[in-house]
Amino acid sequence: MKKRFIILSLLCAAAIRPVFAQDVKQSFEEFRQSLRKDYADFRQSLLDNYDKYLEGIWNEYNAFRGVQRDTVPKPVESPVAPKDNEPPLVRESDPVSVGDPIPDTIAEPVIQEPVRRPVVTPPEATDNAFDFYGIRVTVPVADVGMCPDRIATNEYATLWRQFKRKGIDSRIVPALRQAASSYKLNDWFTFQLVRTYVASHYASSSVPLRVGLTHFLLCHLGYNVRLGQDKADRPLLLVAFKQMVYAHTYSELNGQRFYVYYDMQAEREGAELLPFYTCELPADVPAGRPVDLLLTEAPLVPYKTHHFRIGVDRLTVSGELNANLMPMIYRYPQMDVECYAYSMLCPDVRRTVVTQLREQLQGLPQLQAVNSLLQFVQYAFEYAKDPEQHGFEKPYFFEELLFYPKCDCEDRSVFYSYLLWEVLGVENQLVFFPGHACVAVRLDESVNGTSYRYEGHDFYISDPTYIGSVTGECMPAYLNTRPVTALSR
Repeated sequence: MKKRFIILSLLCAAAIRPVFAQDVKQSFEEFRQSLRKDYADFRQSLLDNYDKYLEGIWNEYNAFRGVQRDTVPKPVESPVAPKDNEPPLVRESDPVSVGDPIPDTIAEPVIQEPVRRPVVTPPEATDNAFDFYGIRVTVPVADVGMCPDRIATNEYATLWRQFKRKGIDSRIVPALRQAASSYKLNDWFTFQLVRTYVASHYASSSVPLRVGLTHFLLCHLGYNVRLGQDKADRPLLLVAFKQMVYAHTYSELNGQRFYVYYDMQAEREGAELLPFYTCELPADVPAGRPVDLLLTEAPLVPYKTHHFRIGVDRLTVSGELNANLMPMIYRYPQMDVECYAYSMLCPDVRRTVVTQLREQLQGLPQLQAVNSLLQFVQYAFEYAKDPEQHGFEKPYFFEELLFYPKCDCEDRSVFYSYLLWEVLGVENQLVFFPGHACVAVRLDESVNGTSYRYEGHDFYISDPTYIGSVTGECMPAYLNTRPVTALSR
């Protein structure tokens, strides 16, 4: 009797479980929708009352020179391990002109080669179209009113009300949002899209109007962007980022870091740092989301073929990528190195490289395959420090190593780390020494050499910049230096 009761109870429980689970799921979804609505209501209250904050008290803040990610200079040349022979190198690529591919202001139009794959078809040029890295983007041009060349801080409230009265939030913001979605722009490129739109269509307007309009549009797109004015009465934007940004002027507002951007036609990065003023916003009202710099896909820009073929000994990869993406990421904000490793720009290009290397390394013992891949990265690229090649510190995304002929230790490490996991399935970490970056790998077997222990496993130094070295060999200069690791793959 007892056994039957238990079985019956289980059957009853089984019968009501789907209904109960459905109720729980529905309740959670209703709760989540409620949270979203509350956030949206709070957010809208900020936008509805922003003019009141702008005409309130503006407090003074100091601006600070951008932080350098690593103050220790990198080696002038890549060190060479004591080995006998170098493997034969194959490096073929379409010509590349190293330097600023575009001005720092509005992008130059890029000529599109004959299309050999599905791409975005640029719309016909109209009065509402502007160029954004070769894309003809159409966004309505509205009457935004007038504004003097210099205004007092409290007059930005009048400017905000002027934009509201002319319906800028309903006429322009949806079109910008749609353009960002259509061309698969991440937060950074959306930010640049708004700035380029304002710089293109309101070039004859005053600087306060352009910066005020940019601020208005970005706020209504949901970003945490503040409006400021320095002591020389020059308006500026204060932009919150999700990631740490290096080598760019910033300030601290109530414990949160904001980065300083002036009008696109009057950039002042690198100039004298001036204190600035900005209004206070209520702490209990969401000010918007920070700009997320991670890339998960390539923007849809016209396709321009760049061929590459890179080989070392018996390992060779070849393919093509969209050269029109390179100007877009050339001046990308400088992040932590692991952010480049976590980003994804061109999945199809990476898939091509991974497939070719996987086929060529198939069947090799793990350590031999790791060292073959290590040798490939060591010899496939010429070493150069970023200031010598570009004039500034420029970490690469994976795809940029297939485009530019030279790279440094950080770039090689990001590239090598990705290949280790995707080609061989080998767990690895990015490793940082003062002035140097490399990789450490977790192997199925023990090897002689330099290693450290992490969560019960040994990770062996595998350095793609220590030319001729094998896994376990560390540059002599860092043998007695404690590394800092960042979990990558």
